Amino acid sequence: MIRPLAYAILTLGAACTTPPLEQRPDATPFVCASPIVVVRYRIDTAHVPATAAEVTADGFDVVGDDGVTDNQLGDVFRGAIDVFKPDFAPQAATNLALAAAVDWEIETDACTETGEVRVHVGTPAQIWPRAGGALAGGSTLTAAHGCGSLPLGTLTGGTDPGWVAADQVAIDLVIGDDGLTGTIGFALDAPAANDAVADAFAAFLTQIEPHPTWTPTIKGSFDANSDDVVTPAELQASALYVSLLSPDEPVPRPRPAGDPVCATGTTSFLSFGLAIHARALTP
Repeated sequence: MIRPLAYAILTLGAACTTPPLEQRPDATPFVCASPIVVVRYRIDTAHVPATAAEVTADGFDVVGDDGVTDNQLGDVFRGAIDVFKPDFAPQAATNLALAAAVDWEIETDACTETGEVRVHVGTPAQIWPRAGGALAGGSTLTAAHGCGSLPLGTLTGGTDPGWVAADQVAIDLVIGDDGLTGTIGFALDAPAANDAVADAFAAFLTQIEPHPTWTPTIKGSFDANSDDVVTPAELQASALYVSLLSPDEPVPRPRPAGDPVCATGTTSFLSFGLAIHARALTP
């Protein structure tokens, strides 16, 4: 865990100007009399839940605002990792992609006077209403009720990033000497998430070698025309896939006061929480 001094070292030289308001449409005004410290991080490690304990630990109440921990897609990953082990292990491919071509970033804007923060999660080119929260003790960063995006295809081990927009973002991170560590949660655009997972997982099922335990039954249940090639369309037409990827929230939610209207264009949401590490970028 970082101390306040270490946080100052991490942010040394970072831009201390307020971004133009038209580029930062936040849910609530960000008023700060002292300099705003802006720090960019690049996510270089992502760990999807592989156990029931991780599903719970990585989840947030991002769907419904009902006090219940949501992580439906995280539980799907847990099940796939368990059923298809050791073949389905997307972590290595995911982290290679994040370290190279897939630029997934977190930007924090912190008010040094109050500890109030705004947080953006997505690609550098995307402008969303940011999550709002606080930096406690110079080291614990929490924020919620923002928008963002994530490379769901990459997280599934696919070759295409498969960027998916999120209607809600929640953050619980610790600032350490090597960057940010902790968990982030999303209420994903469910149709887009369905497509991204189907593209990556159909490719996995197609290329996997025959397995005596699950190949004849599970793979066959997705391969509708029995040609040993599982397409995204075949996957999405299966009752099992439809059940697993069904939205947590299939209808529009009543929005709390001040909640941003995000640019997902969807009325159904799929929850997903995961653990990440992000390194600070040189300004």
